[in-house]
Amino acid sequence: MPTAMAFTADAGDPTVGEVRIGTGTVGSVQARVWDYAVGGRNVLGSWFGYRRANPAGRRSSPLDDINATTWPAGPKDRRPHHRIDLPSLDAT
Repeated sequence: MPTAMAFTADAGDPTVGEVRIGTGTVGSVQARVWDYAVGGRNVLGSWFGYRRANPAGRRSSPLDDINATTWPAGPKDRRPHHRIDLPSLDAT
């Protein structure tokens, strides 16, 4: 399971870059998507926080200690591989 997530801006165009999650990479991510926040909380950071090796969040039940131990393998697992171009999700 990944323990860290980071954004690296493209040297030629700092408004676009890649997000590295553990050993995986998601490319063509707009910097404003990486920086997007709702209610003062970074959306991607919050999403990852609940899915990392040691999940974030308060513990209110023993069920909170039941977490995934692996992420799907991607193209090699049983589901078809889908590439999503994150800039195409921009609603502006």
